Order: sequence, then C-alpha cells, then structure tokens
Amino acid sequence: MNTVNDLRKQDKKRFDPAEWIRVSLDILGVDGVTVALVDVPKLNTGDTTFYGITEKLPIKDTYRLYLLDTATTAKKKTVICHECIHIKQYHEGRLSIKDKKTLVFDGKEYHPPYDKKQPHEKEAWGGQNKLKRQVDEKIKKL
Repeated sequence: MNTVNDLRKQDKKRFDPAEWIRVSLDILGVDGVTVALVDVPKLNTGDTTFYGITEKLPIKDTYRLYLLDTATTAKKKTVICHECIHIKQYHEGRLSIKDKKTLVFDGKEYHPPYDKKQPHEKEAWGGQNKLKRQVDEKIKKL
C-alpha cells in the first residue's frame, strides 16, 4: 500500500492529485512507498519552467513530488504520470542520485543538463501519456 501526503495549498477544483499519484503507482506496480506532494518552489531557472520534480528522500521508500500549482489540470495529470515513472525507476533501484551533479540510471552516470534524450527521461516521456489514459480510465470506474 502506498501513502500520499498532500502538503500543498489545496486545489479548489475537483481534481485530486494525491489520488492520481496513488492510482499511477498502483498501475505501475509500485508498492510500499510514501510520497509527499508539495508545490514547486520558486526557482530561478531562466527560460525553463519546472512543472514537476521528484526527489528521493533519505528515508527508505520515501519521495517528494513537487508539482507546479499554476499548471492546468491536464498538465498536472501528465506531470504526475511522468514523475510516478521516475518514482518507479528509483524504487526499482534503476535510478539514483550519486551527488549534486551526477545521476545514475541503469548503471550509467549522467550529468546536467538533463534532457529528454537521456534514457531515464526517454522512458518517462515515452510512458506518461499511456499511463495518463490508464489512470483516467481507472479513476472513472472508482
């Protein structure tokens, strides 16, 4: 069983991001994790907008998922699915952070800037829309 703690300012819309995270992880076969859902902090990144970021915390099987509160509901759903794929990668031990400038995926080191062409991102970008459709269908049945 997975636990999602929504620590953000609450949406006034009907969309429940915590439910989307729980269902996404269930579909991905991830079990026994805790996710803290928080707003993306104000980042000075030039032209780049971060809609979501996942951070593996030092507590076993615990993650922080940052979600941009000003994103549209459709974008939030896509971002949640993308970030849940990263949680699965972390949980399976395929993705890890070695230090502030080194990410390791399937045993190979990567350095910033990270982009869609790197394998951990290719996998997340390649699976996010299929997962989004699956989550949407499952939630409609609940």
